[in-house]
Amino acid sequence: PETLELFNYKRNGSRGSFSLDNLLTANRVKRLQTKLNLIFSCQRIQIRVIDGIPEHTLNAVITSEFEAAAKDALHSSYDDATRTLNLSRFHAKPELGVHFCPLYVDKFLVGVLRLISKETPQVSKIVLSDNYLCSLKPFSEIPNGLLAGLDCLDISSNKIGDLRDLQHLANLKLKSLIVQGNGVANLKNDILAILPQLQNLQGCRQSQNKENVSMGRPKLKLFGSAVPENFVNTFIKDFYQFFDHPDQRSQLEQRYHELATFSLSVPDSMKHVLAYRLYNRNCKTPQSAFARSAKLQVGPKAVVHALGRLPKMETYLQGVNVDGQMSTAHVRIFTITGRFMEYSSTGRDLRNFQRSFVLELQESPSVWVIKNDMLCIIPLIEGKSVERNIKASSESQVDSGLEMAAQMEKMNIKMATPPLISTIPKSLREETILKKIKAVPPMLPIQPPELNELENMPRLILRGARSHSNNQLLPDKNDISELEKEIDDTLLTDDSDELIINEDVLFAECDL
Repeated sequence: PETLELFNYKRNGSRGSFSLDNLLTANRVKRLQTKLNLIFSCQRIQIRVIDGIPEHTLNAVITSEFEAAAKDALHSSYDDATRTLNLSRFHAKPELGVHFCPLYVDKFLVGVLRLISKETPQVSKIVLSDNYLCSLKPFSEIPNGLLAGLDCLDISSNKIGDLRDLQHLANLKLKSLIVQGNGVANLKNDILAILPQLQNLQGCRQSQNKENVSMGRPKLKLFGSAVPENFVNTFIKDFYQFFDHPDQRSQLEQRYHELATFSLSVPDSMKHVLAYRLYNRNCKTPQSAFARSAKLQVGPKAVVHALGRLPKMETYLQGVNVDGQMSTAHVRIFTITGRFMEYSSTGRDLRNFQRSFVLELQESPSVWVIKNDMLCIIPLIEGKSVERNIKASSESQVDSGLEMAAQMEKMNIKMATPPLISTIPKSLREETILKKIKAVPPMLPIQPPELNELENMPRLILRGARSHSNNQLLPDKNDISELEKEIDDTLLTDDSDELIINEDVLFAECDL
């Protein structure tokens, strides 16, 4: 089960409200709106999920108790040795207690920056990652000189999408800026034009000028030379030496791009593995588009976190197949197909898999990183022998033939024997036939039977139609139309057909 981390819990009579900072968790809570009851009662708990910032949070007043809790959170996050203040996910700091301090609200960020200038004035680096920041305007409200020692700012993994927001950092004497995971992480020269004092800029996608970016189609070439083949073999060996060991998968974080995506697809028959259910994005699996999009992992931390929750896998690297789709100076795309042994709570299972990688060359430093990782897992399909099927089919036909002969013998029905082929010469056979034709007396017209003679006709017996109680033949029916309908139903019925009902039809699956 997933731990539900609540923030800003409020209660008003029988109503309560709280905030979540995870989209996937919010979707799971939304699915509970018809499945929760009060204890010792049948009354349903009504749940409503609202996207955005609650009004009482925007109108919250910063009290003295709030400032005291924020000071404790700042001191616990400050490292004197490196003069680094780590405010990543500041709203989740345990020192805040019941006080909710989301830094994406401008007035809270302004208040925290003022406290930083008072409590930790010698700070040289501030980490503000994973705070859902949409604007940097609060930095412009800080008077000059309050953060004079600050030379490095980490605003990675936020929601800053406008380059003009970087102008609010012009009053700071920054030397290093980390912008990865934001919409502003575009061209390096554009950022340097706004902040020319920067000496180290991390997280930019590319460093060329806009006018030098080629918009034409790249020249593709297959992996025909030995260099790309060696490249792929080296990558696979290096990647799976960590991936096949769950306790070492965290070391793969540096091998993923800052905007890397991970997508997992498994069939519905493998939903018993919890990790597969949490991240399965198979379009054939019944789930909402909201849940499917939320299961796409974006960013190296989210990707590695998802990989760490997958079960242990032993990949047979000697038997993998590699298909290279694209090879340029900056992009490599290839797909590997093979098998691995899965170790889960239910035991060991042999699986087939197909995994596609999109690699991009990082300019500073010059290393290849994973941009897209798409993993598809399918259960092993056991092959069936054709000869064994033919033999089983022939045996079943012989058995059915013997059974039919036994039933016909019980009903005193004689099998028609095929006519013997005459071995008499053709000339003698023709003379014999002519003599027999001449010896036949002239045929007399046959009178139609009287209506009362129909009653003396034998009853129509349906083979196999017996009563379950006394094992006697079923009585015939007086209604001819009803009898004909029964005959048609009997002839059109195929006893080999079986009615198969999938358990998913009877029990709805709810992925919580």
